[in-house]
Amino acid sequence: MLNDPPGDAPSRHRIGGLAAQSGVPIPTIKYWIREGLLPPPSTKTGRTMAYYDDAYLERVRLVRALREQHFLPVRVIREVLADRAEPITLDEAAAIARLGPRLAEKMRLGPAPMSLTRADLLARALVTDADLTLLEELGLIGTGAPATRCYDAEDLGLLDALGRLEQSGLGRDRFPLTSLGLYIELLGELAHREVHMFTRRTMTGLSDDARLALAAEAVRHSEPLVCALRRLLIRRALASDPSATNHEESP
Repeated sequence: MLNDPPGDAPSRHRIGGLAAQSGVPIPTIKYWIREGLLPPPSTKTGRTMAYYDDAYLERVRLVRALREQHFLPVRVIREVLADRAEPITLDEAAAIARLGPRLAEKMRLGPAPMSLTRADLLARALVTDADLTLLEELGLIGTGAPATRCYDAEDLGLLDALGRLEQSGLGRDRFPLTSLGLYIELLGELAHREVHMFTRRTMTGLSDDARLALAAEAVRHSEPLVCALRRLLIRRALASDPSATNHEESP
């Protein structure tokens, strides 16, 4: 009786169907609702009858991933979900538009601007013509239109990092450049959320110049932290048991 009724549309689930499809026990789902990790049911048709839509199912799966894959406590998950749900305001968007280009320029590598051509890069034998084309298509290297595209110290840094990776034994057969798409997707999401979070938390009490200085310092000092967290999470992923099936949680 708790499973999805046969005649219901796929986007409507009773709590039993929600549990079956998410792999999260019913008591745990109810606990997460009480703790504010999940909203009330999408549709309630009576005192004990409720339906949940597909978006709700995805939210349950997200909370489960944050608990089981990232081991986040309930109070941290609540904050993560709140940040994800809160859209950027017009004032915040205006601040990013106003300060973003100045901060992006501060973050550029190299003591002085440098401009290299495509031929310069190929002459250095850092990358093949085909690989360079793919990196350009991914938006990772070069600025400007194809006919006038130029390259700088940041581009050289990326190519040097790829070269060291290949020298370590991870050649293109084991690590094709198309694999960078995963990093672009996940780190791109992290970057957008970092910008949003920092902007929101510095909207008051700081001048534009002070916010720029603080942002530059935050980027510089957070990079070692991000690397340390990545190593920790890789170790955690290696030590996790993918066959574990006990997801029940109680207060």
